[in-house]
Amino acid sequence: MEKKERWTLAAVLPLIVLVMFLVWGIKPRTDDIRTAVSADGIWVLDDTELMQTAVRLTGDVEYVPNALLTPQEFEGRTDIRIGQPGNEIQYATSRIRIRIFPGSYLICGYSVDFASRMYVNGKLLFEAGVPGDSRETTVPGVKYYQLPVSPDADGEIVIVQQASNFTHKDGGTHGTLYIGMPEWINRYTFRNLWPEVILMGCYLVLFLVHFILYLMMKGYKPNLLFALFCLTWFLRTGVTGQRILDSVLPGLPWTAVFRLEYLTMPLSGILLVWLLYLLFPGVLPKWFPPAASLACAGFAGIDLFGSTLLISYTAVWRIVLLAGIALYFFIRLFLCWKKPGAAQLSVLLGFASCWRRPFGICCIGISFFCLRCGFRYRKWRWPFLFCLP
Repeated sequence: MEKKERWTLAAVLPLIVLVMFLVWGIKPRTDDIRTAVSADGIWVLDDTELMQTAVRLTGDVEYVPNALLTPQEFEGRTDIRIGQPGNEIQYATSRIRIRIFPGSYLICGYSVDFASRMYVNGKLLFEAGVPGDSRETTVPGVKYYQLPVSPDADGEIVIVQQASNFTHKDGGTHGTLYIGMPEWINRYTFRNLWPEVILMGCYLVLFLVHFILYLMMKGYKPNLLFALFCLTWFLRTGVTGQRILDSVLPGLPWTAVFRLEYLTMPLSGILLVWLLYLLFPGVLPKWFPPAASLACAGFAGIDLFGSTLLISYTAVWRIVLLAGIALYFFIRLFLCWKKPGAAQLSVLLGFASCWRRPFGICCIGISFFCLRCGFRYRKWRWPFLFCLP
């Protein structure tokens, strides 16, 4: 029976790797996108080659600090600055001027953090939240936009953005967006969106399969921990990047999505430390998982009950905590580990490849595939064909 399981594993592992390479290959690469830098808030795109791909606009903008202005009001100001509003400026209005050939184009990107309003050639086309001049008058919101635009009679696309930030320690960038012919922008959006959709589907499948296995075999707790870990990353993938859950559930308040994004970090730490404790017996001392879980729970409490501003200031420290947990695990592993098993090796391979998140979760999935095939937990022999990352 074990020989058959090994053949099953050998057949499925290439499929897992193939899926991950396909996901990685769909993502846009830097050589697929041109970058144009502004000169004093003006982008000159009069080279037809720039319209053969999506163009990323970056650089300085024109802006007026501490004012929320319409395009007409902005035009009449005498205190226009060149650059980017810094984090110390909590609300401002900026202007982008794009000189380009006549035609129909699309622009896309994320709205300026953390509440904004966009005018294109004098018309209001997009809002994310409600920008205001105080915490009380501001409703935070961040959205992905894709808008049709065309140059005016002067050959310019003029974008005016009002933005305010009273909810986070860092403000957003006013001058970063993508522009191109509709087919190129649609392609760019597709190549950003679908890898995350696939990953969310894979995380959901992993959650369901391992949770069902836990219900069928309640004595094996790693199944439950890994199921919850996959559910956590299903949610995290949905509220970061392309923010797919925000599109599926547009009624979710930005604050709830923000808290959920940060909450997934300490939850992942708690689940992972207990997984490692069970999968690598004798490596971590008994006191370490409860202590690490208590520290992660402290951050989870801040995510649930603290202000969004306070949460933003803890971002670095929670990364330090998770890095410390990982460092302690590897030190103990080096000192205590004797003979590796197939599942343990695949978990470590997942750590080694965590610079590419899909490959990391792939290898963790492989480790549980090994467990199901009987390499360690021989009481349960299940050809686990659904363990895709």
